[in-house]
Amino acid sequence: MAAAGKFRQDLFQRISVIPIHIPPLRERGNDILILADHFRLYYSERLGREIAPFNDEVSRRLLDYNYPGNVRELRNIIERASVITETGRIELRHLPQKVFYDESKVTGNQSNNGFLTGGESLGSLEKRMIKDALDRAHGNQSEAARILGISRFQLARKLAKFGINPHNP
Repeated sequence: MAAAGKFRQDLFQRISVIPIHIPPLRERGNDILILADHFRLYYSERLGREIAPFNDEVSRRLLDYNYPGNVRELRNIIERASVITETGRIELRHLPQKVFYDESKVTGNQSNNGFLTGGESLGSLEKRMIKDALDRAHGNQSEAARILGISRFQLARKLAKFGINPHNP
């Protein structure tokens, strides 16, 4: 950020005496479960009721999620689940929907109806579908929009978003 001019260079020099790299939560493996259990115990005490340890399904789901919000997001997920569980057992239904549909984790190995190739994101699938529709429509944007089931305006925005040249997809 300092190199990009978004952070004061002199302040960066003052605080970067010993740089410490802290990997994002998604790269810390079982730390996720250790932290989740810590938050489970914390909210158990704070709410004044016993919250049971996570079952295997919940543990797997917590490990599979990408956590763009890092530890704070994990804490919020556990707090939410702890508050809404009626039985004191956190189950899959207590986890937010975003945990089940993490776009950055979707791969061809998972259930995706065969649309995605290995490691492909939903954004790259969308780009591929737009290019395919343009090919089938021989560059005619109105026809490509009809094939995709979107408006001509929506297609124009997506072309700009993905940097697609409609005449040479």
